[in-house]
Amino acid sequence: MESVPEIRKKLREKLHDARNDQKWNILGKKRATLAEEEVQEEDISLTKLKEVCLHFKKSQSVTLIQQIKRTVVKGDDFIQVFLRVDGCLQILTKHLSGNDTQLQLETAGCVTNLVTGSHKSTFMVLKATAAYLITFLHGSNPLLQDQAAWALGNMAADCQQCRKYLKNQGLEAALVSLLTSTHTSVVESCIFALSSYTKWKDVSIRNLVDLDLVKLISDIITWPDIKPRILTDFSEIMLRLGSEEGPWELTSHWQLIGQTLAKRLNEVSDIDVTLAILRCLTNMVVGDVSDEAFYLPVHSCITKMLHSDVKLLRLECVRLLGNTVAKPNCPVFRLVELINSVMVPMLNSHEEAKIQALFLLNIIANHRREIAQTLVPQLLFESLNSIQQSPTSSSEVLILARMLTANLL
Repeated sequence: MESVPEIRKKLREKLHDARNDQKWNILGKKRATLAEEEVQEEDISLTKLKEVCLHFKKSQSVTLIQQIKRTVVKGDDFIQVFLRVDGCLQILTKHLSGNDTQLQLETAGCVTNLVTGSHKSTFMVLKATAAYLITFLHGSNPLLQDQAAWALGNMAADCQQCRKYLKNQGLEAALVSLLTSTHTSVVESCIFALSSYTKWKDVSIRNLVDLDLVKLISDIITWPDIKPRILTDFSEIMLRLGSEEGPWELTSHWQLIGQTLAKRLNEVSDIDVTLAILRCLTNMVVGDVSDEAFYLPVHSCITKMLHSDVKLLRLECVRLLGNTVAKPNCPVFRLVELINSVMVPMLNSHEEAKIQALFLLNIIANHRREIAQTLVPQLLFESLNSIQQSPTSSSEVLILARMLTANLL
């Protein structure tokens, strides 16, 4: 029989794996389309690519840049072939610093793909091109701003050394200022870049807050047609904003983000959008954003999602509830309502629902003793007794049920 810590670990791993699978599926699609636009991966060998690069040193045409861009997405081996041909990276740098807009745009797309390989190759390309890309962010060409932001996002995702270099080049202020762009694609790419940049602990979120990041996010989050992948990127930023260590003064804009997202849960029908909103809220609850205006719209649709046919929605909903019920400022009557209307019925449902409900109830019992001792309905004890006496209950369910019974007594 598995121990309680082992069961807890298994539940966390299930939730973590489900979120990661969905997240990288979304980001993977975005990476392929934005860097490649309307072209397909080039089906040529390493030897052929070297010949193309040698020809590129002589011709430097847009067609050759496009061919290289399509080819290096095949992996780091292809990126290394390009970088080992003496002079090729310098030619790209020259195009970025030139005045031919088409060459600049194609070169920025090529750089976007070149920085998806190993750290060594990424940092080499970054040192040669990052300053020009950040300059594009301050420019007036939305196509260049879009592609530059995406390339810089790839660079920021690589390592601490890359992020420190980009910060010193002025990346933070450039990205935040572009969130006011009137071009949706530019804003979307900036959000991706900020997500890639902020999800690492070596980056200070406070610097970005001082640049009015929270206010700008609160404006964008109200877009009626915001895309699921943008909300997914937002969720990574929310996690860092909500879990930043040290003194943290929440602003009205931060509250507005949580309340707006919570209300939209009741308005959307698209599964991907719903899942992305749940992730944002789950990460926000880690911090001190929650108040009554936040909990009311969230809990009004929890029951529906917990019984959804989509497993990812159920799992993310459990994560949201788990973070919510552990918060000392979650209203008592809301928790009692959740116990009565959501968790107790789940105890009489299928195996997965029982495990989820017991997991949440144990969190409440451990973190909110005033509820566990005085407000738990008799129906809950009846359900626990039924589970423990049932010959069909699994070992996971039995351990969680016994642990909850002990916590409630």
